[in-house]
Amino acid sequence: MELAMATRYYDTKTLPKRIAEVLQDMGVGRESIRCDESTAYTEHSPGGTGRRGFCAVVDLRAPAGVVHTHLSIGAWGGPNPFMGGNGPVDVPGESKPLQPGVAVVKGETGFRPFAYIVAHPDTIEADLPELAPAIELTSEQAIALDVMCSLNSRGRAEWWPRHGWSDSRVSAALDSLSALGLVKRARNGATKVTPKGHEARERSGVRCGY
Repeated sequence: MELAMATRYYDTKTLPKRIAEVLQDMGVGRESIRCDESTAYTEHSPGGTGRRGFCAVVDLRAPAGVVHTHLSIGAWGGPNPFMGGNGPVDVPGESKPLQPGVAVVKGETGFRPFAYIVAHPDTIEADLPELAPAIELTSEQAIALDVMCSLNSRGRAEWWPRHGWSDSRVSAALDSLSALGLVKRARNGATKVTPKGHEARERSGVRCGY
């Protein structure tokens, strides 16, 4: 079982080449990726409808020319005795120690692929990108950023007025987050949280309860 000691977010463009190759091979093209700090992992990562789970154990310190990635892929739709879906990805197994220098990339490929990383604290310190200094947020900014990260557009449309946020207040908060590079705002008003924004929200610790 993976018990995250801490969580952070990386811009996928800054990741080591070996992790980037796994993401590319699995069709994961998102801007940011979550990384859980842990000293243990499991290969369990079953897929849902139209997807199949995967788990890649990546040795970031293996010399060039040495096999550095061990990839396991589950069955389409998850555990299925008729499709051979009884491997470690589809069926829960015992946790394994996570060694320094190793990162585990888990997720699902197929329809709407996604992934996240599990890495040893030493790996995060020595082998993954250094994060920028924390950004000090006002309470208003922290709340707005949490809502943007946690709810979809429909949920946000309900949350703002329910908690007394006028359109002008929302717009001002999002403009200030945009100025800090924490969200991107399109001309049509669509707003997207950046990798930097996900990390700032994680560091702020503010959760609205919804």
